[in-house]
Amino acid sequence: MHWTTRIDSVDQAPDYQINLYPSDLRNIVGEAGYRRIWSIPLGLEGGACTEEKDPDDYGYKRVGIFLRKYTTDTRPLIPFHVDTNYCTGNVAINADDDYVGGNLLVCTGGKVSKAERRFYTLNPKP
Repeated sequence: MHWTTRIDSVDQAPDYQINLYPSDLRNIVGEAGYRRIWSIPLGLEGGACTEEKDPDDYGYKRVGIFLRKYTTDTRPLIPFHVDTNYCTGNVAINADDDYVGGNLLVCTGGKVSKAERRFYTLNPKP
């Protein structure tokens, strides 16, 4: 796997992205982490969120899984935009105290606010 630098449709900047298959994600975060990530959209819709259910049984279609690199030297930010997907997940791979910045900002209720992070243990493979 390597970082691509294709031009992003949102801001015409290089994307610094790695596209993943579900098997890649499983290898990175382990089976329990994979199930936890796939259970998040159902929980957002008010359903009974469970890690015991098979990810393919949730009834939504995966459009894409990718990692994005945001650094001052590569891509420092992505401008505000509206996603075309019904549900978009954002999973931080670093703890908040590992760096400065990196917050996900959202426009809601007529104001800009920092999205609340919910912490889950994904048990990544060593």
